[in-house]
Amino acid sequence: MKKPRSLGSLLDDIISRRKWTNKFDLHKVFGFWPEVVGRDVARWAVPSIIRGRILWISVVDSVWMQQLYMQKMLLLEKINERLSGSGFTDLRFQVDSNMIYSDYYSTEPEELKDRESSSKDQADFRKKLDNHLREVFRHIKE
Repeated sequence: MKKPRSLGSLLDDIISRRKWTNKFDLHKVFGFWPEVVGRDVARWAVPSIIRGRILWISVVDSVWMQQLYMQKMLLLEKINERLSGSGFTDLRFQVDSNMIYSDYYSTEPEELKDRESSSKDQADFRKKLDNHLREVFRHIKE
């Protein structure tokens, strides 16, 4: 009987065999977005979808869209510095009328690092990771 392998090990094998490493790397932006734009901006503008090497960002209104558009090249540079692969070629912004306020990035990264993890925190993290991985793989298949 073979020894069970960890989920991470299996995912690494699948990603490398399918040559998805660069595509998978691009999705890291969802994790470090608030560190690039700041927590306050991340509440009003969030990365929503990746098409090819273009990152689409949903914003709450046209004012935020204009503000971020004026900083587009700086944002693109900051994002690509954090990626190990090829990076994004463009950022595109769209107003999302359903978006009022995003709670998704409401916790500062420093607060997350200092927090002791309880079993409930770990279960919550696993659930969020599972949902995120489903979304990542859905985008990769496209």
